Amino acid sequence: MPHGQRVNFIDAIATCLDHNYFRGSSYLHQIVEEYYSGDYGAQNLKKHLAEIGGRDGTKLADFLAVATPGSDSELELILVRLLQRLGFKTEQNTKIGGYKWDVCIRDLWVLIDIDSWKYHGGDNRTQFVLDRWKSNHAAAMGWTALRLTDSCVVYDQVEIVDFLNRIREFREKAPNGRLKGVTSRPVWEWHSDLNI
Repeated sequence: MPHGQRVNFIDAIATCLDHNYFRGSSYLHQIVEEYYSGDYGAQNLKKHLAEIGGRDGTKLADFLAVATPGSDSELELILVRLLQRLGFKTEQNTKIGGYKWDVCIRDLWVLIDIDSWKYHGGDNRTQFVLDRWKSNHAAAMGWTALRLTDSCVVYDQVEIVDFLNRIREFREKAPNGRLKGVTSRPVWEWHSDLNI
């Protein structure tokens, strides 16, 4: 490499993979996920991949297939990793109608936000209003907007996955149909935070 030429981050990761500098990739995944986290993480990754264009990226492509760039929080990473392991194709920090969603499953027309009480609870009136209109806009555009609580992601993963699998099965049969018969039991019958 000529003196003074800059190497972007993903090119350095690709070199590590090409030369087997890491035995296990979990640490490397963690580094990449942290480096490409946040609102512009996935966008920056695409830019960096375009910059290294012509290089053989087989190992890098395999590596990135199980990485989760663009996530803002550990809860998002937990959910995205779970969904990807189960075959869902996810995007993180996706803008739809001007609003940023934590997770997008484009082929199912599903948008997901993970809300904690601290940032999305009733005490924060501005966020409360924004959250409602964000969901309204998504619904008007034909998306299914799911708002999960932080405790759902930690304690109720079975319900989340079951719900998304029913949406996937329905979409396979009726790609443009309205979601009928997809909902499960009412939330008070299963949610870990509710004792009604």
